[in-house]
Amino acid sequence: MRDLEDPTQSGNVKSTQVIIRPATTDDASAVLNLHQESINDHDPSKSLEAAGLEVPADLQHFSSTYIGSIHNRFWVAVVPEQFTSASTMKQTSGPNEQVIGMVGVVATKTDVAEMRRLRVTPSFRRQGIAGRLLRAALAHCRDQGFLKVLLDARLEQTAAVQLFEREGFQFSRNRESAGVQIREFYLDLYGSD
Repeated sequence: MRDLEDPTQSGNVKSTQVIIRPATTDDASAVLNLHQESINDHDPSKSLEAAGLEVPADLQHFSSTYIGSIHNRFWVAVVPEQFTSASTMKQTSGPNEQVIGMVGVVATKTDVAEMRRLRVTPSFRRQGIAGRLLRAALAHCRDQGFLKVLLDARLEQTAAVQLFEREGFQFSRNRESAGVQIREFYLDLYGSD
């Protein structure tokens, strides 16, 4: 969950110009591009294929996983095109808007959800966009009656960890996946508003 890492980078958009909305099938390409950007952000010399990574199954089957599902959902943060740079132009979603952030929720059990793909493009970090995405996803989880929400972040993603802790997530454990250190977190919803 690459997010808010570099406080020196900032977009030139006001928070009110960022719209958080449910994703549509038209957003699939932009979502995949933002996912690729997060891979490049971690190691700019690698694409998914060069890194030995496949496109994750939920993104390969974006529409069937997230669109039209009662429990699974996906949101995108979009801004008018005039506020984006050439590097984010590839994340065009609809007419005159750019996808600059995203998050998904997948039901893993009847009462447990996993939050996935929380990302904000580098030039728009440190503006509260990830927090707005996270809160939209949590509102959905509460509405659906999930009792627990899980998520994870790379060990070096300290800003993301701080965001999770501010939103009430608790540290669960560290694990390693494909040589990457991962921190796992959970939020119990049964006792929260």
